[in-house]
Amino acid sequence: MGGAMESNGFVTMPLRTGDPRSIGPYLVISRLGEGGQGVVYLAEWGGEPVAIKVLRRSGDDAVIREVNSTRQVAGFCTARIIDVRLDLDPPYIVSEYVAGTPLDRVPPRKGAELQRIAIGTATALVAIHRAGVIHRDFKPGNVLLAPDGPRVIDFGISRLVHSETTGRAIGSPPYMAPEQYSGERVTAAADVFAWGATIVFAATGRVPFGGDSIAAVAYRVLHSEPDLTGVPASLLPLVRRCLAKSPAERPTSKELLLALLGHDDEDDLKVLESGRTEATQPVARRRVPWAAVVGGALVVVALVAGFVFWPRGDRPPETQAELAAVLSEVYRKTPTATFTSEGGMGEGDNYTKSTGTVTVAGPSGLPHDDFVADITYGSEKKKRYTITDYVVVESGDSLGEFGDGTNEPPILVMATAGLTVIRSLVVQGNVTFEREGRVYRGIVPANLTGDALKLLLVEYTGDAVDRSLVTYTLTIDELNRPVSFVLDLGRPLGGAGLFTTTFRATYTNFRSR
Repeated sequence: MGGAMESNGFVTMPLRTGDPRSIGPYLVISRLGEGGQGVVYLAEWGGEPVAIKVLRRSGDDAVIREVNSTRQVAGFCTARIIDVRLDLDPPYIVSEYVAGTPLDRVPPRKGAELQRIAIGTATALVAIHRAGVIHRDFKPGNVLLAPDGPRVIDFGISRLVHSETTGRAIGSPPYMAPEQYSGERVTAAADVFAWGATIVFAATGRVPFGGDSIAAVAYRVLHSEPDLTGVPASLLPLVRRCLAKSPAERPTSKELLLALLGHDDEDDLKVLESGRTEATQPVARRRVPWAAVVGGALVVVALVAGFVFWPRGDRPPETQAELAAVLSEVYRKTPTATFTSEGGMGEGDNYTKSTGTVTVAGPSGLPHDDFVADITYGSEKKKRYTITDYVVVESGDSLGEFGDGTNEPPILVMATAGLTVIRSLVVQGNVTFEREGRVYRGIVPANLTGDALKLLLVEYTGDAVDRSLVTYTLTIDELNRPVSFVLDLGRPLGGAGLFTTTFRATYTNFRSR
């Protein structure tokens, strides 16, 4: 399938031989995925990214019903349909491109972040059902955690509410309602059941009826009570109602959203707007600006009349944009610091300890880290490395750029202890961003990282880079200077979750060069 690649800041799969380079007026950039009905591409149109679903065939009633119904769905926490061309060869559908991480690829959520996911996904279901559509495959993999809130995607097997929907079990087994297994008529209540199962997964990391064989899952869905251990008390009664065996005992999607919002009955559009407003508020209750593509890198900006929002007085920076801005100012005034770091990849004999100096160098728009470091690698003796403009020198001998990718010790240090690495992670597409005092935590998909860290992750995770996660914890002092930086790199281990390896760095004595 090939590895991940980066194009204008978006990391995806490369095109294959035979893939189109343009579709209608859309310039094809890369692949996003492939499903039963066709291939999905990332494309560009008028300078904006879009997703194009190229169908394997067109013209049958099922596809026409699907496309016509999804075009009626309002863009409340969903991916908006932009263009439909079933009359062309190949036929295709163009939708808004949502840059986000699927819910099934992140650790369990909690608190305000879980509430935001619950409200956003319920809002999307209200919009979908209001258009007379049943999603029929609502699940964590079809929920994207985007910077502006959760988005529900992929109406690939949805049908009009009033069309005949009996006789075929369509969906993903752990999230299918009892009536989908029993062959009864499927209504919007099946999506509400799937919402309940999805929220259980979001809160706990597991499905409420087990995830083993389809037969075992189906039996428990039909006859057993769900395992709701770990679901917070604030959501538990509502989730239990959504997972009722009888569709008639479940709330409608609108009743579900009203309960989450704590509102009385109100107009559909008003409740949709209320849901979207709540779902797009970050956990810190301040709006975090999304990324702008600058020079091929994702850079978060917060501009009003050309000015960045700076934290006032002694208040710590609160948003990603504020934190990135103060780090840039620290690096501009005092680009050099003394550092220590330690950590290793996997379970091999590559545990690395280092001490030395790190300096932010290069142009302000594209900075990098230079190092002078004494590095102890595994059982080897300590060696002195000088890294300037990515070129590695070991004890006077040049090893080339990034050590030609063959010398692991300097790459480990560059990727995990660089000051620009810290700022880069802060401004990337964080799945979550939290602050407690002057301690900041974030989760970034591995395929949205860059430079030395991306090189290290590709080497470490291989084809699993698009399913791996980077979690960081940054502590800054009263002058907004980094004090400690903990980096956890998680790669998937089949169905056993994530294997995580940890790197730690400390910084002191910030100064000019």
